[in-house]
Amino acid sequence: MNSGWTIAKFLLGNERVGVAPVGATKRALATLKENAGDLLDDPLTRARIAEIENDLLAPELTALRVVAHSTDGEPHPASSVLKLKGTVLQQAVTELALDLAGPGALASGADDDSPVPGWARRSAPTYLNLRKASIYGGSNEIQRQIIARTIPGL
Repeated sequence: MNSGWTIAKFLLGNERVGVAPVGATKRALATLKENAGDLLDDPLTRARIAEIENDLLAPELTALRVVAHSTDGEPHPASSVLKLKGTVLQQAVTELALDLAGPGALASGADDDSPVPGWARRSAPTYLNLRKASIYGGSNEIQRQIIARTIPGL
């Protein structure tokens, strides 16, 4: 009885885990690598991809940690870290796709007969749509405050 706020915090913590789709971000990056072809010959592009792939390792492990420690009904503070980093990486992948698509990204309304590949035509709408990820599920600024208050040593 009278545990509404505790339950709400637990639900919000679980929502943050779902808002940071690490698996979907990894798949999106893998698909981009499959479709980008010769664009991946650029060493700076390969470096950006390697950085994103490396940065995806920590949230993947953090998601496992949050799930493993969520059995007591208390939100795990790392869910805020997961939401923050997960959305930043999700946006980084869409930004990379937009950069690789170049002017082809502007062909989002083109039909299937367009010489611009589908992934390039979808890059701008996807990029713009996922700007919202840093707001929903608790804005990234709020997550930084939660992290600072709840994780010792910060």
